[in-house]
Amino acid sequence: MSGPVSEFFAGRTVFITGGSGFLGKVLIFKLLKSCPKIGEIWLLIREKRGQTPEERLQGILKSPMFKEVEGSLSKVKVITGDVSEKGLGLKPADRRKVIENISVVFHSAATIKFDEVLTKAVFLNVRGTRDLLNLAKNMVKLRAFIHVSTAYCNCHTSKIDESVLFAPPKAQDIIEMCETGDHEVLNSPEKTLEIIGDRPNSYTFTKAKAEELVLEAFEKIPTVVVRPSIVVAALQEPFPGWIDNMNGPTGMVVGAGSGFLRTMKVDRECKADLVPVDQVINLLCVAAERMSESRAPSLPVYNMCSGDLNPILWGQIESIFQPFLLEYPPEKMFWYPGGSFKKSAVVDMMCQIAFHYIPAYLTDLCKVAMGQKPYMVNILNKMVKAIAALEYFTNREWDWSTKNVRQLCESLEPKDRITFDFDVRAVDWKSFLRSYVQGTRHFVLKNDPNSMGDCRKKLQILKLCHYGLQVIMFVMIFNFFKYLLSFIY
Repeated sequence: MSGPVSEFFAGRTVFITGGSGFLGKVLIFKLLKSCPKIGEIWLLIREKRGQTPEERLQGILKSPMFKEVEGSLSKVKVITGDVSEKGLGLKPADRRKVIENISVVFHSAATIKFDEVLTKAVFLNVRGTRDLLNLAKNMVKLRAFIHVSTAYCNCHTSKIDESVLFAPPKAQDIIEMCETGDHEVLNSPEKTLEIIGDRPNSYTFTKAKAEELVLEAFEKIPTVVVRPSIVVAALQEPFPGWIDNMNGPTGMVVGAGSGFLRTMKVDRECKADLVPVDQVINLLCVAAERMSESRAPSLPVYNMCSGDLNPILWGQIESIFQPFLLEYPPEKMFWYPGGSFKKSAVVDMMCQIAFHYIPAYLTDLCKVAMGQKPYMVNILNKMVKAIAALEYFTNREWDWSTKNVRQLCESLEPKDRITFDFDVRAVDWKSFLRSYVQGTRHFVLKNDPNSMGDCRKKLQILKLCHYGLQVIMFVMIFNFFKYLLSFIY
């Protein structure tokens, strides 16, 4: 017999934005697997790169992650639209269908680029949320509207409670400014910094503005805010270690494992607030059921974070990751995996010059000399830009309140506690990080599991080259100073 959460979704039609993204795909899988009596799942999908929404859906559902639920994939339908467009880009007929049939909304669509231009971030994260809320106000069967935010939306404060903070300018004023203003001016670094104030980027600013709209709508519709911190690979579902992108720590794993990333400015003593993607999805499902069963007197906000419940430091992650990177080497390695975190910006920059820029430029010079197209500097510049966007978050830590999450977890019935587990206190970080490295190799890099033996042989060769080069450099430096001293004495 199913638990209350699974039964809640029985016969209901669910609407998902961001269904083609990392969170969205795991949400689709979870609803089909653990809520087998669910009615239908409607995904808001736009055309992209010449593909129709239907073609994109078929591409999504071909993923091996849906093999276990392939008998239920016919329940997944497309609604053509675009969150970044006014009115979500919905046709009148589709708008009527949504209003008449939807019981639960999961709003996870957002631009997650930290350095996204302001106007684009506002249209997608703020205006898109406003228009979806306005649509939801007319949904005759609506039982829950789950808004996926971020634990970092109020990162300008060190203490983050499970509540929404209002701060000028108003969300609607920001939308109107971006609709009527000069985009070139608004997207300039100077103007963007003036608008976002003490927040580090357009992403956290616009996610905070979206929360304000969700709070304003709470009087009319059953809204909930879920704030995950750094969402990483799956703990269990659809597979241990499943990941499909290079965002955040995954990029670190790929860069360090390939030997390309040698240094990064990170404070080892700061907490790394990681949460497995499947636990985030489980919380979303439970939050929807709970809101439907008992309408809260105030907007429920859930800080889905690990730092307060099961902390792990960046330094611990570094020491745990390193042996796993050697145990599961990727097929493409530029050099022997190594490097380390640096707290000092000066030391980090010196190491970047020595271990990133000089090797990249020398490699490209050799490529040009051989008549080949250089590419290493271009790759390096992209990596440095991505790392720079993360530095704000890897050199600070926050005190998140998780009272609501703990209470929700402890209130679950035994069956739901197993099926919809989101208790991050039970995560064994060492075991999880091992599967994370394995999953990155298999699902992101798409390396053949049978190639591990050859990769380990290549790793040994690179190890000899690495330490051999260090010996040569030491001898050269020693002889250089010896030569200098010969003139003095």
